[in-house]
Amino acid sequence: MKSKNAWWEDTFKEVYFSAFDSLYPLPRTKEEVDFIVDNLSLEKNSEILDIPCGQGRHAIELSRRGFKVTGVDFSSCLLKVAQERAKKENVSTDFIKGDMRKTNLKKKFDAVIVLGNSFGYFNDADNKKTIENFSKLLKKEGYLLLDLSNAVGMLQYVNKKVNSNKDRLKIPNGYITTKEILFDPLKLTEELQWIVVQNNKKTVLQGKLRIYLSRN
Repeated sequence: MKSKNAWWEDTFKEVYFSAFDSLYPLPRTKEEVDFIVDNLSLEKNSEILDIPCGQGRHAIELSRRGFKVTGVDFSSCLLKVAQERAKKENVSTDFIKGDMRKTNLKKKFDAVIVLGNSFGYFNDADNKKTIENFSKLLKKEGYLLLDLSNAVGMLQYVNKKVNSNKDRLKIPNGYITTKEILFDPLKLTEELQWIVVQNNKKTVLQGKLRIYLSRN
């Protein structure tokens, strides 16, 4: 039975892809991959795990540049898109359905990349399992790259009600707007609701993250 907190199982499906994919054009993807390559100083043919990989935009671009990439994601919908795009681009990328808390991959990687604010989906115990899993998947001296929310910046959204008629983000045949952002500064959790309207159909998508503070 699906947990009521497993919001990602309902969110990352066809509506999410149709609504959000256009917001990530190829120049943006290339710029983000430039950052990864420049800062991790990886050699060509290095093995990279992109988890969760979504529709594969980073994994495919990294494969195009000569890296050996494996993409793992829980969403069958997004994995299908990733596989179709890799085939169209004629790049060799392994896409596998899996849970980032526990994967059955037998090999280790030079880098594990976790992009798009994709860490913190679970409770503290499961988030700990996720980090432990990433550690097991890394080679000695391997890199873990986490793309995380700015906890200090989130303070502006404490229990903020969003006017859904303002700041609509245009997408093909519709728009996206944020219905509500709730940030608990004590528990360091963020809850969001997006309204997607496409082809005159309205869908509300949920998101929830555990936010982490860095220690310098």
